[in-house]
Amino acid sequence: MKAAYYKEEEIKKVLNEKLAFSLAKKVFWLISQKKTAMPPKIYLNLPRLSKGAPGDFRAMPAYIGGMGNGVCGIKWVSVFPSNPRLNLPTVIATILLNSKKTGALLAIFEGNHITAMRTGAAAAVATHTLANPKPHKLSIIGAGFQAEYQLHAMTNLYAFDEIGVWGFVKGESRRFCERLSGEHLSLRPYEDIKSCVLSADIIVTCTPSRRPLLKKE
Repeated sequence: MKAAYYKEEEIKKVLNEKLAFSLAKKVFWLISQKKTAMPPKIYLNLPRLSKGAPGDFRAMPAYIGGMGNGVCGIKWVSVFPSNPRLNLPTVIATILLNSKKTGALLAIFEGNHITAMRTGAAAAVATHTLANPKPHKLSIIGAGFQAEYQLHAMTNLYAFDEIGVWGFVKGESRRFCERLSGEHLSLRPYEDIKSCVLSADIIVTCTPSRRPLLKKE
C-alpha cells in the first residue's frame, strides 16, 4: 500500500484560519469527552556539538476518535533555534498518518504549515473562550515565523484598534509590520516589551525563549 505525500503548497490551498479554528475547537471538545489519546511529548536532546544553542527533536503521537473512523498519527518535529542563520525555519515538522485498524502508513504531510496553523488555532480557541469578547489591543511577543500565524488566527476572530509587536532582534518588529502593511491592520512595532503589552487585552507569546519574558510588574 503506497502512502500519499502532501507538500506544504498543497496543504496551504486547503487549510486556512477558519478551518483550523473549527477543527481545533472540535478536538478540544473531543478531549473533554475522553475520545482522544495523547501521551506526553517525547524529547530527544542532542549533545552540544558546537558553540551556540543545540537543537532537539520531539515526537508527538496521538489518536482522535469521534471524527469519521478515527485517526492515528505522530508528528516528528525538530527545533533548532539557530536555523534562521542558515535560511531555514526554526521548527521543521513531518506528520505521519496511520490506519487504526492495520497500522499501515496512509499519508505523510510536510508539517510546518499544519503546525503553525494548529498553534494559532489553539490560541484562538482559548482566547475566544476566556478573553474579553470585545478586545481593543492585541500584543504579540515574537516577530518570527509563528507570529504571522498567531496574528491571522486572532484577526480572524476580532477587529483590533491596535496590534503591538515586539521581537527579540532589534528592528525585527518594524520589519514584521512593514512586511504585513498591505493587510491594512493597525500594526505598531515596539522595541520595548513593557510598552508593547501595556493596556493589552490579549497577549500572545510565540518565541522559543526558555526564560520568562513577561514580569508581573
